[in-house]
Amino acid sequence: MKFRTGLAIGLGVGYVLGAKAGHGRYEQIMAGWERVARDERVQQMTSKGKAVVDLAAARARTAVSEGLDDAAEKLRDVVDGAV
Repeated sequence: MKFRTGLAIGLGVGYVLGAKAGHGRYEQIMAGWERVARDERVQQMTSKGKAVVDLAAARARTAVSEGLDDAAEKLRDVVDGAV
């Protein structure tokens, strides 16, 4: 499902950017895009997607911070052992 959604968006964006059908067709495409973007279901999906990305980013920051703390502690152990 995610792949199909991404593919559809990619194809749509590619067509809009590469279309040579003229300004009228561009306006039709953009009007359709705006209708889709205003749809409540799309906005809910966007909000959920943003929440997932925010959670993943927070978890990644925590993991990196913990990893750096562990690495710093190991480095201190090595330095203290060398003195």
